[in-house]
Parts: sequence; structure tokens; C-alpha cells
Amino acid sequence: MLFLFVFIGFNSFSQWINQPSGTTEDLYSVHFPTATTGYAVGNNGAILKTTNGGTLWISQNSGTNAPFSSVFFTNESTGYVVGVAGFIMKTSNGGATWSFQSTSFSDFLYSVHFPTNNTGYTVGFDYTASVTKIYKTTNGGTTWSPLIPGTANELYAVYFTNATTGYAVGAYGTIRKTTNGGATWIGQVSGTTEYLFSVYFPTATTGYIVGGYNGLILKTTNGGATWNTQASGTGQSLSSVCFTDENTGYAVGYSGTILKTTDGGTTWNSQFSGTTKSLYSVCFPDANNGCAVGITGTILTTTNGGGPVGINENQLPTALKIYPNPAHENITIEFPEPVSKIIGSISIYGMAGQKMIQHQVNGSRAAINVSSLPDGLYFIRLSNSEGTRFGKFVKN
Repeated sequence: MLFLFVFIGFNSFSQWINQPSGTTEDLYSVHFPTATTGYAVGNNGAILKTTNGGTLWISQNSGTNAPFSSVFFTNESTGYVVGVAGFIMKTSNGGATWSFQSTSFSDFLYSVHFPTNNTGYTVGFDYTASVTKIYKTTNGGTTWSPLIPGTANELYAVYFTNATTGYAVGAYGTIRKTTNGGATWIGQVSGTTEYLFSVYFPTATTGYIVGGYNGLILKTTNGGATWNTQASGTGQSLSSVCFTDENTGYAVGYSGTILKTTDGGTTWNSQFSGTTKSLYSVCFPDANNGCAVGITGTILTTTNGGGPVGINENQLPTALKIYPNPAHENITIEFPEPVSKIIGSISIYGMAGQKMIQHQVNGSRAAINVSSLPDGLYFIRLSNSEGTRFGKFVKN
């Protein structure tokens, strides 16, 4: 009999939970104005809302089949979504109703951001005329005025640190900055010709940009006067970046990539997302609660910052002993505590983060039949009053 002692840390086990979204539409943007209330938008006019931190999502009636690319809420009730054909929609009642805002343009809008309750910006591109567009409102979206971006390249993301100072990023390493509410935009040197998809400033002067096709991350500590490349440790394209403070941040991207830093980007550590589906947007309303969304309705949530990073799998003491491993029909799980009996629950998860088996425990070990599982890698979580322990095994 082959005994394989498998030790798995929080950074490798799925501290990101795959939540049922109720849709198979691609989701491009997520925003949480509070720790429990959040919104996600995507293809075919999809707007989803949660009021319990992302465990349950309810579809809202947008009144259109047009794809939405970005969502932003100024508070729990008032928010905006933007998308193709110059679509800008607003709700003032938490999404119970959405109304079109009158615009005279038909551009593809990629991103929307409101630094104050009434002042907001959206960026995009007019593909018919091949013209880059930026629009601004100072009255909560009642009217939107065009600004002159000073670049011909597409802009994919916009972020303002206050009502007047902001950044827009886009194709071919484009970075534009304004300090006068968008009246003028000045180009900044990114040092790359890669596409830039997301920008976030946790402070007035410290900011991060992600994009490219090889895990590109840029950082500035002087308001964009200089941007320096950081080592992301991934070759995947990164779609979105979000920080909870100046040092702690997250980036998500293709193939289920989730990265976390706790030292301002000096090091980025990969977190186990439990999916290989591409992720397009990430949002953390506070230090612990986060949500990422992506293709085919993928929604992942965490309540502990995705789990600690930097734990060595071979040094975690509270692990489970699982045998045989690989297994074909049955596995036996032994517990590390020096006690005669454990009362708790064992959950077995697939690589996509879906729960496959739930088993109650009342003893010093558990025998579980896994013959019904497809061949592959599975993760085990034991939860009881003493805490949580982890393990993994291969079914063949």
C-alpha cells in the first residue's frame, strides 16, 4: 500500500470559493460598495447583485441585451454601468430599476469611475471614427461632456484619486494623467508597448497598472512621474488590479490567475483560485472580503483575503494523512490531533472549486468512497471546533 503524506497550505487550497452566479454570460466587471453588497455586469445586459457578500446572486433587469463592460457604485444604492453604443445606465435604488442616461455618442465604453457622488468619468473608443473618447459628468450622470484625451490609442481603464486628479490607461502602453478634472491630459512614460487593462491608486501618489500578455505589473510612488516594472511570477495576461491598502493588493487574469502582494508589489504570490477560467475583474471592499468574476458566469469570493501567502506546503503541521494516494475506490483520512475522536465535517472539492462530497466525521479517522468521482486532483477540507485542516489526493 502506498502512503502519501500530503501537506497543503492555505495559499494552495481554495480559499477562493466558486459561487453559483445563475448565468453563463461572461462577466467583465465587479464592484462592492460595502462588504456585503456588490454588483457584477457582463454580456447580454447581465447585471447581478448580492447582499450577502457574494454567496447568493440575483439577476437584475437591465432592459437591454447590450454587453456591459464596467460597473461602479458611489454608495450602496447609486451606481452606473457602461458598455457598447455609448450605453450608460444608472440606478438610484440598488438596482431595482435601471434607466438609460441620455448621451449623443455611440462609443464603446470600457470603464467608469466616480471619485465623488456627482463627478464621474468614463473612457472608451469610437471604432467607426477611430477616435479615443473620455467623458465627464458633474451632475450624477444627467449630462456627460467630452474631454480631449490627447492620444489616438484605445483607453481601457480610468481611475481618479480625487475629483480632479486621475489616470487613464490603454493600448500600446498608453498612460494619461490629468490634474485639472480632465481639461488636459498629459502622457506618462510606461516603458512598455503592452496593452494596459487596469489601474488602481491606493494613495494619492502610489499606483499600480496591470496588463500585457506576460503578467505585466507597473508601479509608481510619485504620481506617475516614473513607472517601474514588478516581477509578477506569471506569464498570464492580467486583467484587473485592486488594493486594500498601500501594500496589500490583488491582480487577476487569464486561466484563473490570482496574485497577491503584502509588500507593495516587491513580491507577488500566486493564490489557488480553484478554476482555470479567465478572470476579468477583482474588487476588495475591505481587507478580508473580495470577489473576482470572469468568463461563463464565473464568480469567486473570499472572506480571508484569499488565505495567507508564503506558507511552505511541507511545513504545515495541521495537515491530513490520506491513503491510498492515488486512490481508485476508497480513501482513508487520518487526523493529526492526539485525541480519540473528532466531530466535524469533511468536504471534497474539484479543481474548479465545486463541492463534490460532504461527509460527517465522528471518530479518529474517516473512510470515504470516491469511486463516483471522475479521475483528477481533489482537495479535502476538514472543519471542526478546533479549526480547519487540509489535504489533497489523486483519483485514478
